[in-house]
Amino acid sequence: MNLQAAQRGLTVHQGCGESCDARRYFQGLVPRLETIAKEIESMRARTSWNIW
Repeated sequence: MNLQAAQRGLTVHQGCGESCDARRYFQGLVPRLETIAKEIESMRARTSWNIW
């Protein structure tokens, strides 16, 4: 699942109560995906292609 899909799922389940499994799933998933996305972006900024 990508970050945008997880954020949409979290938005859909924002109004659910604490007993909603999907809400808890997305609440845990979105921060992890955001962290991974930031790490990938910083890695892309630091690296370059060296073909020689």
